[in-house]
Amino acid sequence: MNKVYHPASLLWIPKDPMIRYRFGGSATEEVELMKGKTIKLTTNEKFKDNCSSEVTYIDYKNIHKVVKPGDRIYINDGQMCVRVKSMESDTLECVIENGGMLGSNKGCNLPGIATDLPAMSEKDKQDLLFGLEHDVSNFFDMPF
Repeated sequence: MNKVYHPASLLWIPKDPMIRYRFGGSATEEVELMKGKTIKLTTNEKFKDNCSSEVTYIDYKNIHKVVKPGDRIYINDGQMCVRVKSMESDTLECVIENGGMLGSNKGCNLPGIATDLPAMSEKDKQDLLFGLEHDVSNFFDMPF
């Protein structure tokens, strides 16, 4: 029997640090956001499971330190955009730039804004070492 060599390529895509927001207790719940209306994004834990189309919990505790009025925040895994109108200690008041159905527990993106989030998580570092030990041939960074 002849042996046939079939090279295989392994691909590793790290998971970027995620900022998430949520409302209500269900991961499948949705609310409608209307263009031109306002929504408050808050890090106040009392809103973690009690949010609505008017106020939504966001899990990035330092967001108020890195954004400023006029900055855009992309929510709903990048499908919707809000612009920061004003800020309080733990709450951002934002104007909805494009409306639609907002799903719970989705990703939030801060394009062009420097954050204090780590570039790689501990899990990413472990995965990278595993990949190097097993000859992973391709590494990509593909944010949503």
